[in-house]
Amino acid sequence: MAQPPEATEGPANQAFFREVEEELSYDRMMAFFRRWGRMVMWGIAACLAAFAGVLGWQSHLHGVAGEQSEAYAAAIKDVTANNLAGAPPKLAPLVTNANEGYRGSAGLLSAALIAKKGDTKGAISVYKALAADTSLDDTWRNTALIRQTLLEYDALAPDVVIDRLKPLAVKGNPWFGTAGELVAIAYVKQNKLDVAGKLFASIAAEPTVPQTISERARQMASSLGADVPSPTKDK
Repeated sequence: MAQPPEATEGPANQAFFREVEEELSYDRMMAFFRRWGRMVMWGIAACLAAFAGVLGWQSHLHGVAGEQSEAYAAAIKDVTANNLAGAPPKLAPLVTNANEGYRGSAGLLSAALIAKKGDTKGAISVYKALAADTSLDDTWRNTALIRQTLLEYDALAPDVVIDRLKPLAVKGNPWFGTAGELVAIAYVKQNKLDVAGKLFASIAAEPTVPQTISERARQMASSLGADVPSPTKDK
């Protein structure tokens, strides 16, 4: 903690008060993260769950075979009705035998259901396999990678998170908001507050980032003392 200089040292007093202000800003930022960090994680998870559903619907619109469409629709109906035990048997054949679209979507949904049952290790294993499956489009692989990282987050060293997700945490990438948020939090854990603040500010200013992520990023950037430019267009 900063120690106060002698009262007669004017320039030293100014330096002292600047140091105190920096420490207070850091304390406020960490208090904000401790309060809202878990909510950030759940917010990311909710966005990813919604995205997984969109992927399945897009596969349907692309004219996938009728049987696969019916099986996936039946699984979604079970999930909607909270019949979580009924969905996995319908998803299992799609995970192994369906075309790419339904295989990816069914895999993501299966992993989400496994996680919901409390089997975090099982869900991580499924996500890891999907992320490593080079026969799948990057859309599904990156979704799986982020969800895998989200489940592992508390146990991962910050540098592992950064190395894993930094390629996705760039402007122009569809996962910039989600991956960028996780990477920025990892920078905070490394005490690289300036780097984290700039990344949060960049996320907040990017018009393609979902509004919920943008608002959280703006709050975090402000807590870190980073300037947040306005988005170039409305979201």
